[in-house]
Amino acid sequence: TAYARLVGGGWWRVVLTATMGASDTFADGRIGLADGSAFFYTGDGVSGLYIWGAQFEAGAYASSYTATVASAVVRSADTSAQTVTSLWNDLEDTIYLEGITAPGLGTGSQVALQYDDGTEDNRVRVERDSSGVVRAIVTTGGVEQCNLNMGALGNSTEMRLAFSLTANSFIARLNGGSEVTDTVGTMPTGITTKRTGCDTTGNQWGGTIRRDTLFAHTLNTATLLSMTQG
Repeated sequence: TAYARLVGGGWWRVVLTATMGASDTFADGRIGLADGSAFFYTGDGVSGLYIWGAQFEAGAYASSYTATVASAVVRSADTSAQTVTSLWNDLEDTIYLEGITAPGLGTGSQVALQYDDGTEDNRVRVERDSSGVVRAIVTTGGVEQCNLNMGALGNSTEMRLAFSLTANSFIARLNGGSEVTDTVGTMPTGITTKRTGCDTTGNQWGGTIRRDTLFAHTLNTATLLSMTQG
């Protein structure tokens, strides 16, 4: 599979993903010009391209750019964690998330944002599952309280999600679509940590997070709609 995405200033990021055969022993990545019929194209002597940041890696999809010179590099994960004890409201909150889905699907969930108590027992998260479905999920005391199916999003797709939550009233909207609700469930307590791009077990988002905001109160459905429209 292949895709190209405009990243600003006239530059595009071009990604090619291929699956190796069972008997293959190595893979070879090459960058060059073609004219649609010839594999190698010498050019017309006038036009051309600037090519920068070549990256070759094993994985289901391309990760963020990792500078590599003479040997393989292992980088830190594209994640962060911060304390939110004084920001989180145990009674009611609204989460807003804006970004781009990963360029490919993984074998597990791709967690974009999670608020938790340091464990997976009490948490609120936004994720994209292995089928590409975006979900807004609340877990309290190790028991799932709501799992809102927001519908599938393709790879490298813009998303804007707003999730309002309080006991027995969980409401979310994705990209200006219809609201998805659950009217039964309790709120988690003791939330201390906000994790961006992952959960506590290492399920990473793999895409882009442009903006996220926490409101320590619920917002009405009309506001959720206006926040998520393009």
